[in-house]
Amino acid sequence: MEAHPNALGARINDYGQTALHLAASLGHVRMVEELVGLMEPQYLKIVDDDGFTPLAIAACNSGHLRLAQYMVNKNCNILTIPIKKQNLLPVTLALQPSYNEMGYYLYSLTPLELLKAKMAFKALGFSIGVSEWENLACHRYFPMEVDLSSGNDGFTIDVVDGSFSKPPNEDDEDHKEGFMTWRKKNAAAMHAILISCGTQAFSHISQVFEAKVAWNILNLTYNYNSPLDQSELELESVSEAPLPDGCIASSVDPSSFKSSTILYKSIFENNWNATKAFMEAHPNALGARINDYGQTTLHFAASLGHVRMVEELVGLMEPQHLKIVDDDGFTPLAIAASYSGHLRIAQCMVNKNCNILTIPTKKENLLPVSLALQHGYIDMGHYLYSLTPLELLKAENGIHGVRLLYWCLRMGELGVALDLLKKCQELVLAQLSNGTIPILKIASMPSVFSNGNELVFWKRWIYNCASLLSKFISKAYNMLGMKEIYKLKLVHAQATQILKLLCEKVSLLESEEDGIKVFNGMCDAAREGNVEFVVEVSKAHPPLIQHFTDNLWSIFFYAIACRQAEVFSLIHGLRFKHGLATSIDRSKNTMLHVAANLAPSSKLNRISGPAFQMQSELQWFKAEDLFKENHTKLRKEGEKWMKETASSCSVVGALVVTIMFATAFTVPGGDNQDSGYPMFMEKKLFILFLISDALSLFSSATSVLMFLGILTSRYAEEDFLISLPTKLIIGLSTLFLSIATMMIAFSSTILLMLQQASHSWVYLPIIILASVPVTLFVLLQFPLLVQMISSTYGPGMFKRNVKPWIGGPDILEGSRTKIKGA
Repeated sequence: MEAHPNALGARINDYGQTALHLAASLGHVRMVEELVGLMEPQYLKIVDDDGFTPLAIAACNSGHLRLAQYMVNKNCNILTIPIKKQNLLPVTLALQPSYNEMGYYLYSLTPLELLKAKMAFKALGFSIGVSEWENLACHRYFPMEVDLSSGNDGFTIDVVDGSFSKPPNEDDEDHKEGFMTWRKKNAAAMHAILISCGTQAFSHISQVFEAKVAWNILNLTYNYNSPLDQSELELESVSEAPLPDGCIASSVDPSSFKSSTILYKSIFENNWNATKAFMEAHPNALGARINDYGQTTLHFAASLGHVRMVEELVGLMEPQHLKIVDDDGFTPLAIAASYSGHLRIAQCMVNKNCNILTIPTKKENLLPVSLALQHGYIDMGHYLYSLTPLELLKAENGIHGVRLLYWCLRMGELGVALDLLKKCQELVLAQLSNGTIPILKIASMPSVFSNGNELVFWKRWIYNCASLLSKFISKAYNMLGMKEIYKLKLVHAQATQILKLLCEKVSLLESEEDGIKVFNGMCDAAREGNVEFVVEVSKAHPPLIQHFTDNLWSIFFYAIACRQAEVFSLIHGLRFKHGLATSIDRSKNTMLHVAANLAPSSKLNRISGPAFQMQSELQWFKAEDLFKENHTKLRKEGEKWMKETASSCSVVGALVVTIMFATAFTVPGGDNQDSGYPMFMEKKLFILFLISDALSLFSSATSVLMFLGILTSRYAEEDFLISLPTKLIIGLSTLFLSIATMMIAFSSTILLMLQQASHSWVYLPIIILASVPVTLFVLLQFPLLVQMISSTYGPGMFKRNVKPWIGGPDILEGSRTKIKGA
């Protein structure tokens, strides 16, 4: 270069590259540093044949941060030169091969006006803006040592500490030179700060253009020990605007805040220090919209469930700020009730302004208490209900009480529903805007009544003694699941009281329209098997039991169609049962035709195996042509299930027969050569072995014969009622017995052989291991066996000895009352 000075800017290869292009492409840092020191600034703007400057070459090929720093310090204008074909800036080129550190540096110095003018950069196939930068930034974290010097221009600490302040007007000739000096120093200071920040720190200052402001925000956010005055935050001021009145959204111009990544991300990351710094600089931001949904800072923090952030924001706000609604008409309390459900958030808001409890949403017209229950936040719902004015919930004051009742029953929160109905009894038969009576929702909730829960015997005993047990054994009360049983009993008591309130109103029923809706509720109860609802409502208003729908179906038609045996059994307690039983619907079908149809799949799926599903269907209707036609598929599935079960079990039974037969001739200890009798003939364990072996052999042989009988059956519809279940019951019972006695025989043999040795510690493990197969068989097959015995030889699903349960005069056979629209 000393011998050929012109070579610095000359092309040296077929690609039209200079010496600096080639050194940058190879990543030779010292070489680039020396060449840049020798060159004039304009040499760095030379492009090769593809339109690449040396900086663009470094951004594509090497990605060394120091290369970019040397070049940009020499001539910062090269940041704005895009390549010729793809029209990409150097910052974009650095991001394409994921040179994030260089990209971070180049982005911090690329003029923002250039990016706004849509000469912006594209990387990895999508546009990169400030909000997306976080995914591409290098993973280093502020604070760290920051060198606030800028080479030959001296120290730039003065623009950070405020000693060199920004000139008031850059267009004024008197201040133009000062402004240019400040701008240069500010850019150098911002560069030093930005390259020291990582992803998280960068997000707080990505929209800040003054080094002093950026430094103060980071200082407050990370408690960095700085000599600067932390109270001096000179952000751009926002024009004053009046506070919102009532439920009207803020009129503060939100443009600055909507585009502010600082505020949005500080709230999103639950960073109160950064949020506080922004709020102190922008007091009007408290009531301004910060996103496209018209939400304020409090809306956004409440939706994310940031409890401390909400508490701090509420502390800074005036009470009227809590009444601001977003574009969907949600107050911050309504947002909290819909999204986060944190009780403390609701408490701090209500303590600040209790009037927000009465502000409904715009579209759905729901109060915060209804929103909390709608989204399953029960604790918050209880709290809001306790403070919501009762007058607002009364029927004469609007729809809010009815909506609250609907969501209480929909979500199974009967405690609030019962309290509301007791205080506002006019809500019992109140209707929603679509004509629905919410309280009738309990008709389709059989599980909230005691008849709708089947508890095992020991849980039933705890259920009956729950109140007494809870007083004496609190720890065991929780450990044994008794607490859940107590809650179940409480729910049953609440449902019974709600039903009692309904019956009191139904007994005074005069409106035909209300009668139709109550009867529809009875039909829902019949479908779901809610016996208690049907009985109590019928007693309260006896004519309802005689009503029919437009299709001329009574509640007993629905009970048969949905296979609700307990509801259908109620017909035996009616004096006019023959009239109901022989009624005909619009299609000329009787109850027998309905029973001949296949049961709903939801009901059949509760029964194990197609064979026993078929048995259940046969208990409803004796096999005839219509029944056979509607149950052809189920019969085939039942036959397949029976054969597969019998085949599997017969293999096990045959294996046991083989083993036990061979064991009978190879007794433990062998035979006495003189007498021919077994050596251990006098031992008690040997007698146990013989008995167990014989029982296992005989029972397994019996089970195999039963399973063969199943495999050779004709599988007619009526066989599924008694014949096939009986064979399967005997087969499984004897198979269980054969496996149990086989393990006893095995254990007795082992113990017999170890009796003379000093290995008594082996006895217990042998007994435990021998019990494992028996236990597994019990757990897997015994429930099925019990179900089969119960369904085949039990009392049956129908109760024919039902006592008369409803009063009133006898009704003529065949009489009926039709309900229109039911």
